[in-house]
Amino acid sequence: MNIRYWENNRRVGQTYEVSTDTVSVLGDDTPLVSDSALCLSLLSSQCKSTEETIKIRNKIGLGILICREGSEVWLYNNSNIDVFVSSATLPRPIDDYSRIEQTRVYKVYPGHCLKVFDYDLAEHLLNISSRRTRRDGPIDVFYVNVSFCKGWGANYKRQEITNCPCWLQLHLEPPR
Repeated sequence: MNIRYWENNRRVGQTYEVSTDTVSVLGDDTPLVSDSALCLSLLSSQCKSTEETIKIRNKIGLGILICREGSEVWLYNNSNIDVFVSSATLPRPIDDYSRIEQTRVYKVYPGHCLKVFDYDLAEHLLNISSRRTRRDGPIDVFYVNVSFCKGWGANYKRQEITNCPCWLQLHLEPPR
């Protein structure tokens, strides 16, 4: 897995390569409990962040824990703020899986967790999408988007995740 950190539509810092099944993403310079942790404030020290982004990042605290367990990836919200997540494999009405380009945004409350990715379902979605032709190119089902504090999409003021002040893009490696 690798993680990219974004502030609105600007990518911040290098891609963070994760070599373990578990990684923590922290907001500030909270003392690291393991060497498998990404601290957003250290990444963003290289650029000028907006006041809104700084406020949100300061509230993240213990942040999120992302764990791969077999063919599933789980997100645990250890922060004091809501986290918003979308991926092609999150639950949706059964007849809606044919439209993998339209993903739903889920809110994960502080102290809660959510299965954010299912490799078995992703393989199934890849088979479906490979049989269809798309004018705007292929969809990569191995991405998970995570926004801290601010939601996006049809039910929110921000229509695109690139309008969110503080967010992550997780790229999960397809099984080999």
